[in-house]
Amino acid sequence: SGNDLDLDDDGEATVAIGFDFRFFGEGSTVVRVGNNGGILFGTETGELGYNNLPLPNVTLGPAILPFWDDFDSEGGAVYAQTLGTAPARRLVIEWKERLHYNGAENTDPATFQAILHEGSDAIVFQYADTDMDGSEWDDGASATIGLNRGDLASQYSLDSASVGAGSVVLFAPVPTTPYSASDVVTIDAGAPDIQVVPAALVARVAA
Repeated sequence: SGNDLDLDDDGEATVAIGFDFRFFGEGSTVVRVGNNGGILFGTETGELGYNNLPLPNVTLGPAILPFWDDFDSEGGAVYAQTLGTAPARRLVIEWKERLHYNGAENTDPATFQAILHEGSDAIVFQYADTDMDGSEWDDGASATIGLNRGDLASQYSLDSASVGAGSVVLFAPVPTTPYSASDVVTIDAGAPDIQVVPAALVARVAA
């Protein structure tokens, strides 16, 4: 029931998320879906090339990468749809029966999804079929899988057969706890004396 994005080989399309989604602390209502198995976050321009790279990658920018690899457009399609009702909607991007390049030589497609959840800002990767008629491509053996901010990333795998059929990968943001501390210093201007109470202040925060 999703909207066919009609992506060409190495093509992209801008998709409205349907709700505000936060990724590495930054919010957006749009993503840029690439045929090559990934999503550029918070932009209506940009390209996702066919040459997958390790993460983090500053040039790539914010990106959600369920299966960044070299996909063709000779079979299948890429779909997008926002499902559910507020405040628990989800955007589903599905690469359905997409062939690895060169599609004329490879006739065994892959099917997988990236799902963005409203409210929790969780990201789920789901893999229905990752066997592409060649061990050098199967199960992510030639793909980058993970999340990229630019200067930092959460890389799940790189050129590793890590996501067989039925695999699910969940990225769940951990809530941050704010910390603050204060004290008062009393200065007696009539004498060369500064009194600080307490004499020391120590605080610890989690990494």
